Amino acid sequence: MQLVHLGLFKFGQDNLLYRPEITFLYATLSSFHSEAFLRLHYVLLVYFQFLSFCVVRVLTAELLPGRRIIQLLLATALVGGFWGQYILDIDAWSQISCMPLIVFSLVLLIKLARTAGDSKKPHSAIKLAALYALAWVGIFYLYPEAAAFLLPAHVVRWLMAVWLLKLSVNWVRAGLVSLAGCGLLIPVLNNNLLFVIGQGRGSLAGFNWWTYFQAFFFGHGDMKLDLLAKILTLSPAPWEFTS
Repeated sequence: MQLVHLGLFKFGQDNLLYRPEITFLYATLSSFHSEAFLRLHYVLLVYFQFLSFCVVRVLTAELLPGRRIIQLLLATALVGGFWGQYILDIDAWSQISCMPLIVFSLVLLIKLARTAGDSKKPHSAIKLAALYALAWVGIFYLYPEAAAFLLPAHVVRWLMAVWLLKLSVNWVRAGLVSLAGCGLLIPVLNNNLLFVIGQGRGSLAGFNWWTYFQAFFFGHGDMKLDLLAKILTLSPAPWEFTS
């Protein structure tokens, strides 16, 4: 703490202002073995990858029952394929920690759609709706950008289910659960929700996120970031990367 007060770790201090929940989670868990603070983060990331593997298997079991080999291959493809290894390579903590919840929300969506219209299982529908809301709260906490992209897709799916498939929905119950979920987002209003709005403004202003995140391909040399943008016929990056 003394080093922080002296102005050191400025980059780390600034990052604590932007969706810091995964950082808080790691700090809490690593406090049980503080001597290994610099090493335990990889264990945490691999654990989240393992959770993603398990949840994808559950999702594919819902969609493809009895196809155990396909379930295993799809789960392995997500975690061990390009995307799973890519987010691990660039240390995308928020993305990695959020992936299990993103897939879990799909599982809950399927189960909730199956039980919502079943009058014989009202208690199951309530529990699933609560879990569904909590999953989205977790996504907003860990990676609000993903929530901003995926939540509209889920809304469209629900509207299609209601209008096209004539799904019966208890709107009062759905409204109360949604209101409770929104209430849980109040503590992260500044760090997460307003941060997403700022990210959106930057994207609309022309900031090239693709170039920003692919800079690591060129290491820490004198390569200019806008060279990669020109090669890929993308718009030039708004800043340069120097050693």
